[in-house]
Amino acid sequence: MTTYLSDFKAAAKRNKDEDLYSDRLIFMFVANYPENEEIFEIFGVNSTPSSLPTPVLATINRGELLKFKMEETTKIDRESINAFVSDFLEGKLQRYLKSEEVPHYEEGQILRKIVGRNFGDEVLRQPVNYLVLFCDFLHSKVCNVTKNMFEEVAKSIPPSKASVFRIGLIEVRKNEIENLLIEAVPEIKLYRIGRKATPAPLKNDISLDRIYQFLDVYLKELKLFEAEENKKEEQILSLG
Repeated sequence: MTTYLSDFKAAAKRNKDEDLYSDRLIFMFVANYPENEEIFEIFGVNSTPSSLPTPVLATINRGELLKFKMEETTKIDRESINAFVSDFLEGKLQRYLKSEEVPHYEEGQILRKIVGRNFGDEVLRQPVNYLVLFCDFLHSKVCNVTKNMFEEVAKSIPPSKASVFRIGLIEVRKNEIENLLIEAVPEIKLYRIGRKATPAPLKNDISLDRIYQFLDVYLKELKLFEAEENKKEEQILSLG
C-alpha cells in the first residue's frame, strides 16, 4: 500500500504542476475504515481488501455525479495513474455505472428485482409494460412502505399477465442507469409499450388505491385485476 500511495502522490504532484485551473484534478486517498463505507458505496467501489486499491475519477455534470473507474486488470503505478488522468481529460474514458448482479427470473414472475446492468434489456427493450419503483430501501422508511404496496399489487395480478405487464423494484444506491437521474425517492414510472421514452410518473401521496387507479387509467385494456375482481364477486355471491 505504501508503494501505491507514493505513486498516487507523484501523479497528484504532476497534475498540480502541469494541469492548471479548469483542468486540475483534486486527488483524494480514502482509507478502508468503517466510517468511510458510505464513500465506497457512492463511488461503487468494493471495500474488500482483495479489490483495493481502486482508482476512480469523478466529476459533476448538470447535477449528476459521473464516475470513471480504472480497469481492474490494469497494474496500478505512477505511469498508469498518469495515463488514466490524461485519458479522462481527453474524454477517452467510458462512464462507470454501478450495478448489482443480474437476478434470475421465474416464468410468470410479475414482481422483479431490476438492476442497472439489465434495466435496458428488461424494462426498455422488452415488449412489456413495466411499472418501476426507484427507491433507497436501506435508508428510507417511505420506500419500504411503498415496496409493500407494490408486493400487494403484484399478488393480485395472475402470472399469465407477466407477458404484458411486470413490476420492477430497483435500489438506486446500488444501481445506476445511463441518462436517468433520480432526484428523490420513492419515484414511480410506468414504461408503456410504444412509449418507453416518455414514462408516465406517479407522484405525491402514494397509496395502494392510487396505484390501482393509476394502472386502471393507463392500462385499462389489459384487465390486470379481472381475476381478482371475479373472485370478489364470487365471494359476495356465496355469502348471499
